[in-house]
Amino acid sequence: MASQECSTEEWRPVKGFVGLYEISSHGRVRSLDRMIMQWQYRIQRAIPRRCKGRVLRPSDAAGYLRVALRDASHKRHDILVHHLVLYAFIGEGEPGEECNHINGNKHHNFFSNDSTNNLEWVTRSKNSLHRIHVLGKNVWNRKPVDTEIMFRLHSEGYSTRAIARMLNIDQRTILRVLHNEHWQQRDTEQSTLFLTFQPHKQIGQRNPRSITPNTDFIFHMKEQGMSNRAIARELGVTHGFIADVISGEHWSLRDKPRCTIISKEPRTEKPCSKCRQIFPLSAFGKGLRKSTGTLAYGSYCPDCQRINSRESARRVRARLKTIREAS
Repeated sequence: MASQECSTEEWRPVKGFVGLYEISSHGRVRSLDRMIMQWQYRIQRAIPRRCKGRVLRPSDAAGYLRVALRDASHKRHDILVHHLVLYAFIGEGEPGEECNHINGNKHHNFFSNDSTNNLEWVTRSKNSLHRIHVLGKNVWNRKPVDTEIMFRLHSEGYSTRAIARMLNIDQRTILRVLHNEHWQQRDTEQSTLFLTFQPHKQIGQRNPRSITPNTDFIFHMKEQGMSNRAIARELGVTHGFIADVISGEHWSLRDKPRCTIISKEPRTEKPCSKCRQIFPLSAFGKGLRKSTGTLAYGSYCPDCQRINSRESARRVRARLKTIREAS
């Protein structure tokens, strides 16, 4: 059987790589014998070298076989094997057509004029219908998601981008769940946790995509001495969003009094950004901001500043030692 398959295997040049590679009707790719210029470091110049051809080993890319080809300028091109077979034995398909594996096996890239043929050009709709009716598979590889945890995180003030990073899923999936448009929610009622994306069709109502912040949690972190940027990083929102909440300018706080921690009294102490201990302002260094020219205090206490200086000096010495050894 193996000898019969090898006898019926037909090789043709790869489109765009004529004289460099060939593709067979069994989906195998081989390189041809050729002369290449190889750089020799001892003599500091390139010399010609004969490169012997071989059968390439394809890699798996999302279930499909793929090979890496290099053109005359030695530039790499990653191409799917079934595309190479169709281009060589059938030609390019019509605009909008895509390759279809007739038996559903993505690794069988055979082409012939008899019943063993497994590749053809079809439209996307025919490819989907073939997947459903012939192969008995669903069009979409849907994965169930935990919608309740998405609603809970969003009600706590987390943005859709932060939720997507925490759950390792696409941000558009989060938006579909919050808009009650996900495929899991088609036969179920809307969750009771869905409080921030209720549709508002009346004129003058707020944007249905706006976020309802957990103001108590934000005020609590502010009272602990955290900056607006630190709170924003913790909740996955912008620091301007936190500033609007703290100053009482957010739409959810229009009918509420301004936060009590926002006062006109100048503060006399602040926490260290590294050890988080409270120190008087006199313990921090101060200088002028380059952007605004206003007075600003440092972020680290004297102990943490000394530690940072020692670590910086140690890194500089290690870098200089590496450079001297290399030279």
